[in-house]
Formats: sequence, C-alpha cells, structure tokens
Amino acid sequence: MHTTGKKAMVRLNKYALSIAALATATLLVSGCSGAGENPDDTKPNEVLPSGKLTSAIHLGFPPLEYTDLSTDEIVGFDVDMLDAIAEVLGVEVVLETMEWQQMMPSLETGRVDVIMSGTYDTVERQERFDWIDYLRDGGQMFTTSAHADEFTEIGDFCGKTIGSVRGEKIADELVAWSQANCPADQQFEIVLGQGAPDLFTYLAQDRVVGAATPAATLAFQMAENPGAFVTVDEQLSPNFFGIAVLKSEPALRDAIWDALQQLRDDGTYDALLEKHGLADSKLAEFTLNLEKP
Repeated sequence: MHTTGKKAMVRLNKYALSIAALATATLLVSGCSGAGENPDDTKPNEVLPSGKLTSAIHLGFPPLEYTDLSTDEIVGFDVDMLDAIAEVLGVEVVLETMEWQQMMPSLETGRVDVIMSGTYDTVERQERFDWIDYLRDGGQMFTTSAHADEFTEIGDFCGKTIGSVRGEKIADELVAWSQANCPADQQFEIVLGQGAPDLFTYLAQDRVVGAATPAATLAFQMAENPGAFVTVDEQLSPNFFGIAVLKSEPALRDAIWDALQQLRDDGTYDALLEKHGLADSKLAEFTLNLEKP
C-alpha cells in the first residue's frame, strides 16, 4: 500500500510472519530457560520492539527514491535496500514521506528511526547523528544540449544563474567554488529547488542555464532523456550517501551495519546496484562516519 503527502507507507516484509512464527515455536520448545544466556547478543526484536523500521524519505532523487508514475509506487535503490535490510532484521518498513528539511528534525524527535534517502554524510551532520555510508557520489554540473558549446567547464558559469538542491552539500560546494574561482562581480547566482526534478524544470523554463545534482540522479535522467543533457567538467568533490541513526541508538546502528554486511556478502547489494544503474557508486567497504570502524 502506498500513501501520499505526510502519511506513512508501510511495506510488509514477506518473511516477517514466518520469522515471528519460528521465534514463537523456539520459545515453546525451549521455554524460558534460554533467556539471558547470551546477554551481549542483541536480537532484532529488542532493537526494534515495534517490529517496524521507519525511515524518512524525500521523493525526487531517482534512481534512489522516486514515484513510478506508471504505477504510483514509491521505488528506487534506497527503497529496495530498506526492504532488504528489514528482511534481514525480520521487521516491516515504514516510509515517512516528507520534505527534505523535515527529515533530520523528524529523526531527532523520534518520528522516524533512520534517514535513508539520498542524504550525504558530512562532518557537520556527524555532530547530530551517526552515519553508515553505503554509496559514493559527487555533485555534477550539467546543462542542456542546446548550451553544450557555451558551457564546457564550470568556470563558464561565472556570472550566470544555475540551479541546485536546497539543503544539500552540493549547493555549498558551488558557493565555495564560485568564491574561490569567479571574479567578485561574477559569482554564481544559485536558484535552489526542493529536489532534482525542480532543476530540470528550471532548465526547461530557461530560469537557469545549468545546474548541479548528484551524479547518480543525473545519469538516470540522461538515460531517460537521451541527448537532452550534457555533463560539464569533472564532478565536484566526492561525497558519500549515508544512513543516519541517532547517536543514542548504537544497537540499532550496529544491527543495520551487520545487515548491510550480510547483504554485501550474499550479493544483494551488487544486484540492486546493477538493477538501478549504480554500479559506479559501489563502495568496496562500508564506512561509519566516513571512516572504517
């Protein structure tokens, strides 16, 4: 079942009931004598006693999370990975759709358990949350094919109006690049959108002459619209998408970390990367707060 707006979408894990039944059968056989025998072995039902893993999600970043207009389903790499993580943990997934700027406050107030929605791990954000890094990416400048000859490197946008996404690291990188490289009277004028689709709309309306978005999102749009867009220059500094977890929830963080390791080892991670055209974004090793744990 899918819902829209601020309502939650619950994705029932197909193995949740069978796992619960197996656990019940085990208790009937063993009774209570096994309780406490492995006090350091935190079980999924202890980490998520509600039986649900709730994630904030902001739609509009294909192929990570977006609405399939042909089915009205919420789809994408992050959605599939959340389902796979939940399958390992034996719980349901609840997707809380919201605007980007609502996601981190929603995690802090307990409305959601995690954020897995195309969000970069940054040093500043690590002050608020722990981040399990699962994809690499970089901001990529682009323009329309009609402007391909006019803009061949990022410096060609000095003094021009370009687009980026509100609240993301890429916008800050553009400001820093402009201040360091463009003349003082020819800084980038940056128009901020709520998501990647806004940027393509701004280009179509000639509101901007170029834009910057996560490279994975741009690759998806270029595949969907062959010949419509061209990349400009190299990617901005490398970035890493992370799953945000409250620092006060280390057991949940570790359970998700372990689930990701299992999904990498059994080939699920690679299969989903291939499915969504993200093979180039693969991390050979997951990291915690941009470092190996």
